[in-house]
Order: sequence, then structure tokens, then C-alpha cells
Amino acid sequence: MKKTALIILVILLTGCLFGTQNKNIHIQGIIYHKDTDICIYNAKVEVKIGSRNYSVTSDINGQFTLSFQTAKRSFEISIEHPDYQLLKDTIIISTKTSNPLKYNLIPKDNDKTIVTGRIDYALPEIEVRSPTFSAANFVDKDYSITQNDEITEIIIQPFTYSENTASRLAEELQADYYRLYPDIGVIVLGKPVGTHTDDFLYKAQAHPLVYQADINYPVIPLSTPLAPIRPNDEYYDEQWSLKAMYLPQAWQVEKGSSCVRIAVLDTGVDADHEDLRQILNLEDAYNVFTDDNNVQDPGQTRSTDIPISHGTHVIGIIGAQTNNKTGIAGVTWQTDIIPILVLKQPGGTIADVAAGINKAVELGVDIINLSLGIPGEFADPYKSPLYTALQSAYNQGIIIVAAAGNTGELLYPAKYPEVIAVGATTYEHTVAWYSASDGVRLFAPGGHDDLQIISTDLNTYSTSKGTSMAAPHVTGLISLIKSK
Repeated sequence: MKKTALIILVILLTGCLFGTQNKNIHIQGIIYHKDTDICIYNAKVEVKIGSRNYSVTSDINGQFTLSFQTAKRSFEISIEHPDYQLLKDTIIISTKTSNPLKYNLIPKDNDKTIVTGRIDYALPEIEVRSPTFSAANFVDKDYSITQNDEITEIIIQPFTYSENTASRLAEELQADYYRLYPDIGVIVLGKPVGTHTDDFLYKAQAHPLVYQADINYPVIPLSTPLAPIRPNDEYYDEQWSLKAMYLPQAWQVEKGSSCVRIAVLDTGVDADHEDLRQILNLEDAYNVFTDDNNVQDPGQTRSTDIPISHGTHVIGIIGAQTNNKTGIAGVTWQTDIIPILVLKQPGGTIADVAAGINKAVELGVDIINLSLGIPGEFADPYKSPLYTALQSAYNQGIIIVAAAGNTGELLYPAKYPEVIAVGATTYEHTVAWYSASDGVRLFAPGGHDDLQIISTDLNTYSTSKGTSMAAPHVTGLISLIKSK
């Protein structure tokens, strides 16, 4: 079918017209529904020149751009869309330069009514309340990883898993020690003194008993804690993040359900916190280091001698008891949170997190929250036992939420396609300066230097910022949706 509207072509030419030299052709155009100004999105525009094809799809404004080289005087252009009749045309190249070309497409079904419009959403203006406390920022050095901190362990997937295999590998590779993870079929080896980790890894990868080996990178909580506070009243007015997500309106529809089970893989938790007792499931809780359900966090002592519990802070954001005249409100008012301890001072490892994910799968949870990240590069991220564990969870229908990273770069495990990567925003609805952005699936409040996220902490409440804080906001929201 020929075109149904005027064609105006934009062509940029170099070299001699109609000679044998190739000319640079640059086409811009707009595609409309017949006899309207309604733009057509995702139409395929294709140019054929001899045996070569150049194609592009129209954007949300119906616009497209194509660039190519040819010595021919003409070329064929076609436009396809599943709801419209095919349009074909032959373009004659000239030296004239004018407006973009415009096409009208004829619908296949003339009985359909075409409606067009744009839906925007309003971002609430957050009333910023002056904090009722003052605290100085400090760097969480206990969780920082520097280039001078050599990693001393490798993680191995043998062809055949057994303790004999582990013992043999440790002996033949002269490992300082070995550690078994039978649930995920991996072995962790400590490098011998005086050997660089990279050299130790290379020897392990070349061993005939080894299917896959990689560095057992540390996994760290992705937050920047600040000094805690000692509240004597409710802090809901300080929780700008809940208003930024329209949660007060959402709670009119759904407040949550204890039938939704959330596994929070993190440090331990303050199991006796007055704002968390009702939502913690300590019977199913699991500690990967001690193979029991003791997940009480002793806290991390800072230079100020004030303990900080990263896991308690994350869990409080998701589901701190709401409307109890104490402390803070959780994103969801009711849920079943299962703490799984995979991080301890100064963190954990890939093997620990993988084991924790497998435990969450075994417990049949609905959602997994991973406010942690791996500051290192895999030899092959898709052969890692971490990815195997995540795939197992994903294939069971478990929704996996992970912090995107606080260095501007998307980190694993958030980088895996099975995971919802969550970046951080400020109270001004802008992406936080520290947050990863490329490849991030969702953004949620994570705090800024001047206004952080307030949540539960060991025996108290504290403020913190990071994608660690953004991820549990999304986890809590998913819990509300699943409850409904």
C-alpha cells in the first residue's frame, strides 16, 4: 500500500549526487493514526537497499530516525504495526532539505475507537520537619572495603561434593583451612600465608576436581549509619519517606497480613525491640554461622560506644509495629518477618548469603530482602553459587529485592536479572548522590545527608541513609500488594 499522507524527507548528502560514491542519508519522521494527530508508538520502520536492511521502531511520540549510506538514487521504506495495514513507499533522493517526513497509517479494524492521552502522577510536596535531635555524620569504617584489605578466601564448586573432596583440595592446594557448606554444595578455602589470593584462585581453578572457583567476596550492608537517638515519643512525623510513597493513602486500602512471609538476610536483629516483637518470626529464624535460630544482634560498637544493628534498622522500615504510640510506623502494619543472619562484623561472604537464600527457599517465604552488596568482580557471575541460589528462589516464585549500591555502580546481587534492584531517592524526589542508577529497576526513599531514614535500632532508634534503606521500603510495599 502506498503512503496516505505527504512525505517530506530530510537528507544529508556528502560527495557527488548520483555518482558511485556513497552518500550519508539521515531520515527523520513521525507516524500518525489516519486523519488524526494521534502518534503511533512501536511501529517498525524498515529501509531496504539491495540485500541490506536498516530498521528502527517509533518512540512514544511516534518519531523515528534512521541513518545509513548508499550510492543509489532511491530506496524502499516500509512501516509495520500489528494494528495497522502495511505501508510501503519508494523514496527518491534529492538535494532538498526540509521538515521530517510524516506518515498516516490505516487501522486494520475501523470499528475500534482510538483514545489517546497522557497520565502523569503527582509527587507530594514533603513537609520537612526539623529533627528533634542532633547527630554528627560519621563514616561507617567497620563496613568499608579498601584496596588494601586483601580477601583471604575462595569459594569452590567441586564436580563431586564431599568432605573427602574438601580435605583433598585443602591438602593439595595447601589451604590454611576449609569450611563446608553442604546445603549449597560448596567449599570455602582459606589461602595459605604468603600466597596472594589471585594466585591461590588460579591454582584452584586449574585443579581437576574443581568445576568452578571464585573469590569469596565480602558482602556488606549498603548503608551509612548515623549516631542513634533516644526517643521518648512517636517519630511518625519524622518519617517523610512514608508520605513520599503515598503510604497514608495506601493504608486506607490495605494494611498488610501476617500471611505474607518476608526473609530479611542481614545482620542479626534486636529480638526484644518493643516495636518489632509482634512481627518477628524467631522460630523460623536462622543463623548461617551457628546453624540455629539465634539471630540476636550484639551490635557493632563504634568510637562513640553506641551499638548499631543494620538488620534491626532494615526490618523496622518494613514492618515496625504501627499505631502503637511508640517509635515509628512500618511500611506494612502486619507481616511475618523471618530474620536470617548472613552478615556479622565486618560482614559475610557469598557462601553465607547463598546459604541464607537456600534457607529462605526451604522456609517457603514470599519475599527476600537483601540490603547488601558485593564490592568485587566475579570470574563468571552466572556460575556463582549465589546465582544458583537466587535462581532457585526465583523459580519458586519468591520476589527478590536488593539494594542497588552506594557507589554509583550497580552491584551484585541487585545486578542479576531475577532481582529487583532498588536505588535511593531523597525527600526532594531526586536520585541520591550515592545511589546506583543505571540498571536500577525501582527507586525508593533512601535518605540524604541532611534527612536520613529513621528506623528501629538496638534498644533504640536511629537514622541512616543508603540503598539499604530504600530496598526495605519496596519490600514492605510488595508485602502490602501481596496482602491485597
